[in-house]
Amino acid sequence: MTSATPWRHCCSRRLPEATDLHREKEVNFAHYPGQLIVLVSAPVPDHKIPVWEQQLSCGAAGMNLALAAHALGYVPGWVTGWRAYSEQVRRAFCGPGERIAGFVFIGHASRELEDRARPELQDVVRHWQPPAA
Repeated sequence: MTSATPWRHCCSRRLPEATDLHREKEVNFAHYPGQLIVLVSAPVPDHKIPVWEQQLSCGAAGMNLALAAHALGYVPGWVTGWRAYSEQVRRAFCGPGERIAGFVFIGHASRELEDRARPELQDVVRHWQPPAA
């Protein structure tokens, strides 16, 4: 059994109609030639810091990791997808009460990067007005 087999098996269980191309994509995901960091949220229940704030801290750590990688000239990418929500994948990386916040890839661009369409700023910004007294 190769180290790629669990990823192939997980893909096959989740998507029984998966083709060999799908399974190969999963193996490539798991064996990314740069650095692949699994960002794990591990909140401590009944702590003085609420769980929600602990989860936000995990996201802030991931963002800071991506910003630092970018500042050093690398190309970071933070993705989730089905793998982040798969119980089988979660068990492979997480302990009880932990969950995957994402997969952070850090490497160099192999081609010109294309940005996806983004909403216009005026379509997502809301100006807060205090409620009438």
